[in-house]
Amino acid sequence: MDKRAMIADLMAKRAEKRAQLDGLLTAAEAREDKAFTDEERSAFEAGETEIREIDSRVSELDKQVRADEAAAEMAKRYKPSVQVTSEPEVYRKSGNVSYFRDLHLARNKGDRDAYDRLQRNDKMVTEKRAISTTNGAGGEFVPPFVAGR
Repeated sequence: MDKRAMIADLMAKRAEKRAQLDGLLTAAEAREDKAFTDEERSAFEAGETEIREIDSRVSELDKQVRADEAAAEMAKRYKPSVQVTSEPEVYRKSGNVSYFRDLHLARNKGDRDAYDRLQRNDKMVTEKRAISTTNGAGGEFVPPFVAGR
């Protein structure tokens, strides 16, 4: 049960208890002496004590809800702007799309989805090649006599 639901339940219990106390007051006012009996007085005091406890708990839960909301807002405001994710390759052996089919669809049929997949693949390949600055890492051949310098 979340804190807001707990607050709602406590407020319902408080209203129920308040109605009981109002009933005691109404019963006392209906009599000539308009005073509580000893039994009514103890029940009224116990009810008021219970209402104060409920109010205290509601206040505590409300503070927690406000703190949680402030923390969530702060986390949203300061969340890192770079997020590392892993996306599967667009064209893979077990995939259901073909590079050559997408080439055909994008060039000859104007298929926008195929074009987007080709663009995404180009970007992924470029990023993969840019990971390393070692000679030959991008697929180009570096002769051994140049690599040793």
